[in-house]
Amino acid sequence: MITNYLANSILNALTGRGNTIVAGGDAYLALSSTAPTKDGTNITEPTGASYARVLIGMYNQSTSYTFSNAVDGTTENSEIIYFPEAKEDWGTLTHFVIYDAKTAGNALAYGVLTSPISPVANTVPMARIGTLSITFE
Repeated sequence: MITNYLANSILNALTGRGNTIVAGGDAYLALSSTAPTKDGTNITEPTGASYARVLIGMYNQSTSYTFSNAVDGTTENSEIIYFPEAKEDWGTLTHFVIYDAKTAGNALAYGVLTSPISPVANTVPMARIGTLSITFE
């Protein structure tokens, strides 16, 4: 699902109210233990020094792309995406979120993880190929 922020940006560009889609140039993957909402809230990322969002694509830098080219309004991760090694337990994570910044920023899209994950200390959380899917609805 895309957030209202991104949907409004797309609609404003389509209707001439804006000349670009404001979605940032870079994209970062975050994890959440709560279900995000369309208004880009109710996102609970793990806390602690070892958790960080992961870069999944830089504008015009094809070597950084980890999601497939969108087809019929859907894209999914085409590479394994690794998070930093957990130095402590991260709790149970059920959702993912795409942001336009490594910290703070705007939530652009979100979805449910195929299976919840519960990273514990000394493990490397990852998303296997095809397990993260975003559909434009």
